Amino acid sequence: MLLILLLNVPVFLLVPWDRILFDREEVVKRNAGRTVSVRVSDLEPTGVYVPMDGGNSHIKGYDDPKWIHRLAYAYAQFYLYYGDEVPERTQMYSFRAGGEDEPWVILVADSIIDIPDSGKVELDRSSVNEYRWTLAENALEKVNDEYDLSQSTYIDCATPYCEELQAFKNKQKMYCFAVTVAECLLLPVVLFVIGMVQKRKKNKN
Repeated sequence: MLLILLLNVPVFLLVPWDRILFDREEVVKRNAGRTVSVRVSDLEPTGVYVPMDGGNSHIKGYDDPKWIHRLAYAYAQFYLYYGDEVPERTQMYSFRAGGEDEPWVILVADSIIDIPDSGKVELDRSSVNEYRWTLAENALEKVNDEYDLSQSTYIDCATPYCEELQAFKNKQKMYCFAVTVAECLLLPVVLFVIGMVQKRKKNKN
């Protein structure tokens, strides 16, 4: 069983299937309903990440999630946006205690949405999120502390994209478990058949 596990882990978990089979471009097209062009120079990555799986409150956010973390969960990063290309409806539901001088806090699924080094990027800034679950709350508080902000809301450019990626990763883990169980059940049968064949050969000799 240990051998089976060791053989399956590299195939199912270490191979980056999400990069091979997960169609990021299609997911972006499907979920980007109200995109607005944003100058990349107006975006500042904070280095504060959120594992986008609200159902697992035991998961902790990571300043710099390693491959083992990204293997299991879809991550999004908080960015500061210093531009003014924000839809009016979003402005109505957002709250910036520091007024217009304070940047907008935006959660971006940058593992799915490609943020170039320069130029512009299309982001959907129509959704505003409050503290809905502990993971985002802790991460937003960290952004507030590090950048001397006092924001209780953030513009969410991540959830619909990350939900699809997380569903893909969950299926990947489920397939790995199912195949491992099936192989463990089949292996004794194969070994038994091989043993019976060998025994009959010995009896004939």
